[in-house]
Amino acid sequence: MKEHLYFIKEYLYFIKEYLYFIKEYLYFIKEHLYFIKEYLYFIKEYLYFIKEYLYFIKEHLYFIKEYLYFIKEYLYFIKEYLYFIKEHLYFIKEYLYFIKEYLYFIKEYLYFIKEHLYFIKEYLYFIKEYLYFIKEYLYFIKEHLYFIKEYLYFIKEYLYFIKEYLYFIKEYLYFIKEHLYFIKEYLYFIKEYLYFIKEHLYFIKEHLYFIKEYLYCVIRPLSVSELWRLRWRRSDRRWRVAVDHVTQVSCCVYRRSYYAGNWASFTFSGLLTWIQQHHEEPLPEEAQDWSSLLEEGEELIHLSHSDCASIRNLQVFCFTSEEDEEEEAPNTTEEETGGAAEDSECADSTEEETKETGEEEEEVREEEEVREEEQTTPSAALRQSEPTKKKISYAQLLKEGRRFNIDLVSKLMYSRGSLVDLLIKSNVSRYAEFKNVTRILTYRDRQVEQVPCSRADVFASRQLSVVEKRKLMRFLTSCVEETEEQRAYNGRPYLEFLRDRQLGDNLQHFLLHSIAMVTEDTPTEEGLASTRHFLRCLGRYGNTPFLFPVYGLGEIPQCFCRMCAVFGGIYCLRHSVDGVVVDRDSNRCKAVIDSRGQRITCSHFVVEEGYVAADRKRVATPTRFLSRAVLITDGSILPSDSDQQVSMVTVPPIAAGCPAVKMVELCSSTMTCMPGTYLVHLTCQSVGSAYEDLSPVVTRMFRTPESHDQETCPSVLWCLYFNMTDGSGLEAEGHNLPSNVYVCSGPDGDLGHELAIRQAESIFQKILPEEDFCPPAPNPEDIIYDGDNTSSSAGGEEEKEENDGVAEEEKQEEEKEMLEEEKEMLEEEKEMLEEEKEMLEEEKEVLEEQNLQTEE
Repeated sequence: MKEHLYFIKEYLYFIKEYLYFIKEYLYFIKEHLYFIKEYLYFIKEYLYFIKEYLYFIKEHLYFIKEYLYFIKEYLYFIKEYLYFIKEHLYFIKEYLYFIKEYLYFIKEYLYFIKEHLYFIKEYLYFIKEYLYFIKEYLYFIKEHLYFIKEYLYFIKEYLYFIKEYLYFIKEYLYFIKEHLYFIKEYLYFIKEYLYFIKEHLYFIKEHLYFIKEYLYCVIRPLSVSELWRLRWRRSDRRWRVAVDHVTQVSCCVYRRSYYAGNWASFTFSGLLTWIQQHHEEPLPEEAQDWSSLLEEGEELIHLSHSDCASIRNLQVFCFTSEEDEEEEAPNTTEEETGGAAEDSECADSTEEETKETGEEEEEVREEEEVREEEQTTPSAALRQSEPTKKKISYAQLLKEGRRFNIDLVSKLMYSRGSLVDLLIKSNVSRYAEFKNVTRILTYRDRQVEQVPCSRADVFASRQLSVVEKRKLMRFLTSCVEETEEQRAYNGRPYLEFLRDRQLGDNLQHFLLHSIAMVTEDTPTEEGLASTRHFLRCLGRYGNTPFLFPVYGLGEIPQCFCRMCAVFGGIYCLRHSVDGVVVDRDSNRCKAVIDSRGQRITCSHFVVEEGYVAADRKRVATPTRFLSRAVLITDGSILPSDSDQQVSMVTVPPIAAGCPAVKMVELCSSTMTCMPGTYLVHLTCQSVGSAYEDLSPVVTRMFRTPESHDQETCPSVLWCLYFNMTDGSGLEAEGHNLPSNVYVCSGPDGDLGHELAIRQAESIFQKILPEEDFCPPAPNPEDIIYDGDNTSSSAGGEEEKEENDGVAEEEKQEEEKEMLEEEKEMLEEEKEMLEEEKEMLEEEKEVLEEQNLQTEE
């Protein structure tokens, strides 16, 4: 028993030692597990690195994944195993067996690590080979880049050669373009020459008809009524009155030696004569006693003879030198400059007046010769902007004075305005030619800028950003039709409306001053109406809404004068009307008495407002005036590739209290000035005299002796300032005059002709309410004259009809041939224009390609 207890004691001691051993072993396992945990973290980082950089280790990673999964299961098993040991020490034997298996597994695992290290060694060797390959590849890239550099240098040389070749092609195309332009001008000259021949033959026929009627009057004296029925035609330069061609006969009487009053147009020498006439003080005329010409129940209303009140403050300045290098003083007074010019042209003016009255054939011939000279010198006009041009002297202006056509009024024609519609409706447009105003300019910040008004101009403009272009196009599109949002601004300033549309300063300036052409205080409804009218006129004949007649605005009166002359209109110069004979009972005009004491019976009497005496006028608002300036310059205000630009310039007020100025710049292709010069018209509402209103604008925009730092601006050779009555402020109705006496006003300050057309149509409807205003004019051969049907025998009438029929047939054949030739010429001109357009398109494509190449 004692031994047995001893044995148990020993056995317990052994168990105690064994448990201690197990405790140490568990601690060892715990350390080993921690080591395994760190190792697993290392393997995880290593696997992430392998996964990122090496694709071919994917299979190996999958294996490690399986291994990790096995370790995870193993750890879970150890956990269960430890719990099992704690609860059941009986299973230690099984656990030892398991440890044995585990040691075997560790052995296998060490073997796997050895294999893995070998794999890493192979991988490092592979990386070494790969780096060597990269080194060789970089060397190859270096060689390739050197080759590319050499190739780019070769391309650069080749592009330079192409650039030189394209420049040669451009010069060649420009030479062809100049040649085609010369051919076009030559064909145009031939057309004008044929037209001159046609007009000359027509004039000879009219002259022969007048001689026939004159001989008929000499053989048999005519009564007064028959004398007034005598009709003759004449190609006058001005138009005053045109009435119905069925039963009415019109007679136009002018006090001066020129037509149209303040609507007149002059050559340079004629303008100097006009200036001299206004400088001379009119002699007081004694009132004539015409009571012997009055019948019972009639009274005489005297007309005013002071027709110079509509023109005031004439001032002339000449800044160019005389012929023998004798320069005039820059600030020459109007008496000195005007007197010198007028004295040198006194003889020429007298000869011109004689030709206008007695030698009309020679006047027409001289005018056509001037046109031929102007048409045969296109190259001179094209070369006027060369840098080595001579300065034009005053003597040269006098010598080439007939090349100028200077209008007293500065206006343009809206392409959809009432005047253009009337010209088309009446077929009067065939008597004249027109040029499109090529560009619209504005003056801002002491610079002249081109205004983009059409869609093409807007997108081609470099002055506006992309955002401003979109805003401008969106605004112009919204202005086409009136909306409720726009009506909400009625009565408010147009500038406020533009600001509320979030338009920038550039767009506000363009829209206010150049498109709507209104002031900042103009109501919104008027500004929008002007903008719509501007937009409606775009695109009909070009990129701008304006037209200008070739040879000046004087061509428009000439066209209507021809139509009036066809229907028997008679024009008398230097022949005034002293008074109007009025029937007291009916208060109607029965006749007029001219300055020679002749009583002329009339049904209606149209008179300009300036001839109505002050006691007969209706007292209304004070007379307003326009400030006008006419400049002859040696260059364009905005030089461009083409020196044949017709420009409309808007100048906003340069200071507070100054008016806005409208400027029209005409080149020599409009036949209003000599080659090498430009004719500039400036117009504004009068605040002071014309010199006070317009000289600051001229000094800023042109080079004069008063200008400073204006070396790049064109020089003013000659200028004229004067004030003219504004016809828009005059009352045409309500005067103390007979019911069949109609008063019309002179020119107004608007750019268009709307007021004049409205007045003409209104007076016409009062005279002939049942007739159409300006119907299409018939062909000359279709007109039947009254004199052919009076007091002649039947046989004589038959002979006349036969002769007239033969002459008319011959003339019809000639006209048909002329029309066919004109059609052929027009077709040739169209073909030439199409070819020129194609050449321009090709040139644009070449330039675009060149720009793209230079940008690359």
